[in-house]
Amino acid sequence: MPYNFFKEKESESRDYKLEYHINKAKLLHDVLCLSNADSQNQRQLIFGVSDDLTSFPGIDKDPNRINQAKLISWLRTVKLNHLPEIEMTSRSISGYEFDIITIQNRPEKPYFLTEYYRDGNTTLQQGTVYTRDKDVNTAIDRCASDKQIEKMYKERFGLDSFLNHIRVVASELPFNFCHRGNAQNPFITQALEKLVHEEPMVHSDPELFQKASHCLNTAKTLSTASPYHPQLKAADGQYLMKDLAEYISTRYRVKGSSQS
Repeated sequence: MPYNFFKEKESESRDYKLEYHINKAKLLHDVLCLSNADSQNQRQLIFGVSDDLTSFPGIDKDPNRINQAKLISWLRTVKLNHLPEIEMTSRSISGYEFDIITIQNRPEKPYFLTEYYRDGNTTLQQGTVYTRDKDVNTAIDRCASDKQIEKMYKERFGLDSFLNHIRVVASELPFNFCHRGNAQNPFITQALEKLVHEEPMVHSDPELFQKASHCLNTAKTLSTASPYHPQLKAADGQYLMKDLAEYISTRYRVKGSSQS
């Protein structure tokens, strides 16, 4: 028996099936649950193996076996908001054939139906978000939790990265409140530069972008002055730093250590 290949137990990213689904709605449910799973790994739906890893009959003689062309063709007829990136492969191990549906981890989550899908007595409703909690699928008649769905949308719109940048900037700003702001004692602006120049979501908040850009430009100008800038004062940079910190605290409820 091909035990070595199946050392990994079921998880958020791996699901075993002893045989192919007779009911297409249940296959679609498994695909959606894995596609929306909270995991950085590729997701795999593996056929020919029992979920407790005690039986490995393979799928050589499975009458419901399909190939990649049929799978993709069928999924394209299903009304989904986005089609997951899927690849189907087969492996022959110790004389047994196993099929593997691999779903790539992409930020388009959540994937869901825009029209209901029914096969026999099983119906998947439109707009319902399915996922996995460890090795358990969201029940067909239930929906993913608010927290799970919120995390999917944060990933989709890049909000996690954006908020992380905001937190780092908020931590950096207080170090500048007492800086003189000249070539000998320059302002610390590494996080601020990344927010302004590398974070695309900053443009979703024009006021934040304006404040951060003004703050950065002033800090850079002061930090190159030797010994002092002829028109700007260190207090000008400190004021802008404090104003930006206050805006971040009010708008995003994020404070630096010395603001707490």
